[in-house]
Amino acid sequence: MFLATDPDVEGEKIAFDIAVGLVPYNPRLWRVKYHEVTRTGILEALRNPASLDLKTVESQIVRRIEDRWIGFELSKLLRIKFGERNHGAGRVQTPVLGWIVRRTQEYKSNMGWVTSIRIGNYFLREFSKDKWIPKEDEAMISKIGEREELLDPPPPFSTDELLVEAYRQFRLPAERVMRIAQDLFESGLITYHRTDSHHISSKGIEIAKEYLQSKTLLEDLRPRSWGQEGTHEAIRPTRSFDVEMLKKELGENPSLHTVKFTWAHFALYDLIFRRFIASQMRESVAKFSRYEISLDNKK
Repeated sequence: MFLATDPDVEGEKIAFDIAVGLVPYNPRLWRVKYHEVTRTGILEALRNPASLDLKTVESQIVRRIEDRWIGFELSKLLRIKFGERNHGAGRVQTPVLGWIVRRTQEYKSNMGWVTSIRIGNYFLREFSKDKWIPKEDEAMISKIGEREELLDPPPPFSTDELLVEAYRQFRLPAERVMRIAQDLFESGLITYHRTDSHHISSKGIEIAKEYLQSKTLLEDLRPRSWGQEGTHEAIRPTRSFDVEMLKKELGENPSLHTVKFTWAHFALYDLIFRRFIASQMRESVAKFSRYEISLDNKK
């Protein structure tokens, strides 16, 4: 019998709990993990069954103990202090809240004025503790340097990076991003979306190679595994299909997936696909120029 819960710490503990209930009836239990809902991914997992990782199970037990020691006890104190049943604290949320409070205090202690001055098509922004209004309309601009630099592409997305970029580009909140990523994962379009890894498997590199070859860009391929293999891969597509190919496929066969695709599904898939393909391509050349602007005796 195969146990195929989520391939993470919590999934390992769930698999262990299931095994405890099943082992009296069937002692032949195997743990399998797959990171993409595709025929290849599942068959590969079934070909490589393993035993339950008891160290991972123990780490999840420790994490749950921390929840009860810190979260439960601190929540009780908050309810007593504020007289409100809905106040609560958590193992992770509590220190994060402390960090937010400290950053807010730092922000307030450094509040000031930002003066924006338009110079051609650019804006000069000057921060000062006191309100500053320039006395003159003219500015002196001089170029003081220029350099070229090779820029490596960023790695494929981990979960936190995907959340940040999806909000920056599309203003999608984290909860919605994770729900859409779950849809894409269950549709077999991306790998497992809860990961802190940047690693790309040989299968992933082959997908990038296949796509770039189809676009006659094979000379730009620079295969990168992005670190050592861990529990998960980075978030990547499972096929060499960009978003336009995906839209065409769904247009020809609308019932192919049970998920109802929205603009946000396509936008997030496109974001993941582009970032992954870029991570397997050559460096870009960037040119940086430095200018000095003098205005009202300020530089």
